[in-house]
Amino acid sequence: MFSSLIDVSENDSYGSTPSCTCTACRAWDGPNGHLSDRYAKFWLSVQREAEKVRPNARIITIAYDSYYQPPQETKLNDRIITGIVPGFYFPWSDDNRQEFRKQWQGWADTGARLYLRPNWLHFGHNFPFNFARKLGEDFRFAHQRGMIATDFDLVPAPWATQGLTYYVLGRIHRHPDWPIDRILAEYYDGFGLASEHVRAYFEHWERITGSMTSQHYARGHAAKGIGDNPEHKLYRWGDHFFTDSALASGKELLDAAKAAASGDRTAEQRVAFLEMGLRDVKLTLATQDSYQRYHAGAAPKIYVDTLARLDAHRGNIEPHNAAATGWLRSREPEWNR
Repeated sequence: MFSSLIDVSENDSYGSTPSCTCTACRAWDGPNGHLSDRYAKFWLSVQREAEKVRPNARIITIAYDSYYQPPQETKLNDRIITGIVPGFYFPWSDDNRQEFRKQWQGWADTGARLYLRPNWLHFGHNFPFNFARKLGEDFRFAHQRGMIATDFDLVPAPWATQGLTYYVLGRIHRHPDWPIDRILAEYYDGFGLASEHVRAYFEHWERITGSMTSQHYARGHAAKGIGDNPEHKLYRWGDHFFTDSALASGKELLDAAKAAASGDRTAEQRVAFLEMGLRDVKLTLATQDSYQRYHAGAAPKIYVDTLARLDAHRGNIEPHNAAATGWLRSREPEWNR
């Protein structure tokens, strides 16, 4: 269907200003220098040139970076296919979600065809963030307003801690009309006798995740001196969210699930799988703590020993696909193994 598309997408960029500020380029900008109008006019211009050779030429591009917001005065058409990159990674706050919905609706109103191209899964490392319900609801919002495809950038697959979110994402692609509660119930039912206890476990992490505001998020990485791409360095500041108290409560709920699963072999194995993930989180936090103490002057042995325990645990859980351990290791460069 899309074999004849002309791709005019920009390269990835960290810039918030256009690369060209000449008078001619600025003339294409919308009110108050709105850059999305410049890009929309460029796409239309390419399309008009292509139509001289192929009357039904189609353009594919993305709405990203400094031009992720919908244009203010330029209309497109249904032969321009735009990948919507939401303006946030995390947290899934009401403000961020509302901004995404406004972004999606604004681009839909231009007349372009849209696909979803989020960076949402970049955030999380191996921690038990649970934004499954919110992701599902926002996915349905886009689907009900013309979404023709998706392209989820980066799927690190920490199945033992974020498996619920990935399950919802997979199932809602297949059944976008299903209520989110139906998909959640289907997942929990897979834990047999422990289903309600596992529900309580994931709802605990949903509450922790839902308590995070944009200000909370910013304070978390700022306190550790992490400015650029903090979502890629979460192992260094995950303790801001996953406190000893939060982890202890999670452990209690998982212990209750383990007890309830007794005698149901499948449920026992699946709860044990979740335990692998929680253990990995605790060892990750312990390693970062020992690393910081080592750099503050403590003897290196405690850091070396803690890191060895973490890596041994990951070696044990890797055959179970509890986490993409190689990917986690690549995202922990400061821990010079």
